[in-house]
Amino acid sequence: MALGVTAVLLAAGGVGGYLLWSEPVPHTWEGETVAKAGGVLRAAEWDLAALAQDRDGVVNDDTRCYFAAEGEPEGDAVAVRPEVWCGAVYLPDSEQGAYWLRTDVSKGERTDGGVRLEVAPIPEGARTQRLPDGVELSRPDGRDPAGGDGGLVVPPAPPAGADLLRLLEPGAAQRQGIAPPKAEEPVVMRGWGYGVEITGHGELDRFGRGEAVRAPAQGHRLLALAITGIEGESADAEVERLILEKGGERQATRDTSLRVRIGEDERALPGARSLSAGAERVLLVSVPRGAGTADLVLAERGLRQTVSLVTGEAGEDNPAVLGRADVSTDLASLSGELTVRARAGDRFADSTASYQLVSARLAYYRGYGARQHAAKDSAYLLLWGDMEVFDEGRSLIPEWITMRLPDGSTREAKNLTDRDDYVWIAIEVPADFTHGTLVFKGALEFDNGMSVSVVREKEEKLSIQD
Repeated sequence: MALGVTAVLLAAGGVGGYLLWSEPVPHTWEGETVAKAGGVLRAAEWDLAALAQDRDGVVNDDTRCYFAAEGEPEGDAVAVRPEVWCGAVYLPDSEQGAYWLRTDVSKGERTDGGVRLEVAPIPEGARTQRLPDGVELSRPDGRDPAGGDGGLVVPPAPPAGADLLRLLEPGAAQRQGIAPPKAEEPVVMRGWGYGVEITGHGELDRFGRGEAVRAPAQGHRLLALAITGIEGESADAEVERLILEKGGERQATRDTSLRVRIGEDERALPGARSLSAGAERVLLVSVPRGAGTADLVLAERGLRQTVSLVTGEAGEDNPAVLGRADVSTDLASLSGELTVRARAGDRFADSTASYQLVSARLAYYRGYGARQHAAKDSAYLLLWGDMEVFDEGRSLIPEWITMRLPDGSTREAKNLTDRDDYVWIAIEVPADFTHGTLVFKGALEFDNGMSVSVVREKEEKLSIQD
C-alpha cells in the first residue's frame, strides 16, 4: 500500500505529532547540553516518513522518534546514548511485534546553546525490530511512546497459494522477510548420499514486500524451515576410497531424495539437488491446519527419516545415529605396541606388534552398496588404522579388538567386508555412544592350526562427543 499521504501527515503534524516543539526536558551528551534536541528528532522523523513512503510502510499520528537514555537522569536532564529509535512503523517485511527502526547520532559542532548532534539517515534496507529490553526512550517534549503496535492499522495481504512450496536461497528469503527463528539445537537427518540440518523453524503471518506481500491461505499455515546441507555417510574418506575401488561414483546420491509429505500427498522438493554440504536454503510451505501429517522427508533405500513441518521436531522412528551432529573423531594420537605370540603346535615365538589408529566413525549403513544397517537405536563404530606384525604391514586385526562400554559390557569387533585384502572393522554400539575403552586381546586363528595371540592386554580410551 503506497502512502502518498505520509508527507502530508508530517507537514500537518503526522509523524512527530505536531510542529510547535516545547522542550521542558533537557538532554545532555557527555555532560554537555544538547542544543535544539527536538530538531535532531524532527530530522529523523522526516527521514522515517520518506522511508515509509518509499517502502509501502504504515505510520500514524503516534509515530515518533526518541533518544535512548543513558543511565539514570542527571537531575532534570536526561543523558543520551548515540542512538535514536523511531516507531511504531510497519514495513512489509516487519515481523509481528517488531515495529521500531534504529539509527545513529553523533556529536557535531558546539554552539552557544550547547553541543549539536547529527542524526544519520535510517539505512535504506533497514528492517524493523523489537525494542530491546532495558532501552529507555526520551523526548524533549516529555512524551512517552505508545505501547505495542502503536495503534497501527496494517493493511490485509492477499493469500498465498494453498499449494505453496519453495526452496529459497538465504538472500531471496531475507528480501521477502522470511527469517525462521534459530533452533536451540539443529535437527539432523543424514543419509548415505547426503543429509540436512534443520537450523531454524517458525510460522509466518505474511511474507514478501509491496504488492508481492502474501498472507496464509484460508485455513492454512505458512511455515518456514532453515535448512543446511551436510555430508552423508559416503563422504568419509575411507568409505569413498572403497567406493572408488569397487567402481562406484564419488557422490552416491542417486538413492537419496528430499520430499514434503502433507496428508496423503507427497511431493519432491524443488531444488533439493542444490543442497550440497554447507549450502543454506529456506523452505517455505503452506500446510492445512487440519493436516494429520506434515513432514519433511529424507528417503533412501526404503528408509524414511522425517522432521515435522509444524513443530520442527525429528520423527520418532528416525534412526538415532543418523540424527547425531558429531559422528567421527581423529585417532591419530592413539598408537602403541603389543606383545604377541605366534604358536604352531608346541612351538611358539614372541614378538612386538605395533598399531596406529587413524579415525573412528559412527555409521548406520554397513558400507557402500550394502542395504544392511544397524538397529534403530544402534550404530556401527567403524575403525581405521594399520598394524605391523612380524615386520609385515597390514590392516587392524578385528580378532584382537574388543570395546568395553561404560556399563561394563563388551562388544567384539568384526570385519564387515568379504575381502581378504581389505579389512573394514566395525563394532556395534548404542547409537548414543560417546566414549568407551578399546581393549587389545584375543587370538587370530588360522586354518592350518597356527595362531597369533596378544600376550598382555592393552587399553586405549576412545571418545566421540555429540
